[in-house]
Amino acid sequence: MTRRLTAVLLLVLLVACGGGGDGPGDDVLGPGERDDQAVAEEANLRLSDFPDEWRADPVPAGAEDATAASGRTFAACVGRPPPEEGRTALAGSEDFSSRETRRVSSSAQMVESVEAAVADFEALRTDRALQCRKAQIDAEFLRQLPESAPETLIERLDLPQFGDETVAFRVQAMSLAGGSAVRTYIDLVFVRKGRAQLSASFIDRNTPFPAELQRSLLQRMVGRA
Repeated sequence: MTRRLTAVLLLVLLVACGGGGDGPGDDVLGPGERDDQAVAEEANLRLSDFPDEWRADPVPAGAEDATAASGRTFAACVGRPPPEEGRTALAGSEDFSSRETRRVSSSAQMVESVEAAVADFEALRTDRALQCRKAQIDAEFLRQLPESAPETLIERLDLPQFGDETVAFRVQAMSLAGGSAVRTYIDLVFVRKGRAQLSASFIDRNTPFPAELQRSLLQRMVGRA
């Protein structure tokens, strides 16, 4: 099942929430400053961030359209505007994997104002966000695996603060493989740094993703944003 999870992760991660509001965007840049698209692209994870045994693969065809639709549904569920209305830049990473059970992907977007970014993260902290996130994940599992969609549990994940604020969820997906029960852990982490909204997914089977590597990767993203 892990190999099939790539599109699911992109769908639940590439858009943290909504957007909206007026702000500076990248209309006026000082010497040496990056435009919003450059920030989004540079913040994403790259293969050189990982240990040697990891590899990178392209994102599956069609994932972007599915991601956009899922992002709009989630934003509406938590009471935020459609993400594209307040977004000034968006970029996603490749799909990284190791051992056929560990997977990571990331995304970064810029929104028009710090106030809009803060409001998005306030929405992510609500009880409603847990319900909306689980519904979003379950719907995508059902779309991809209509005959064998796993049962899921979701809870808040307590992580150190990265950037200006951090919100994280842990999803456990329970399924059967060869007559045996399989538990897949999916950590979804959202980080705000000013107007930048960074997100990353971390998957492992039977045990949670290694915490030390997870924190190292998040620190690299924040450091480049």
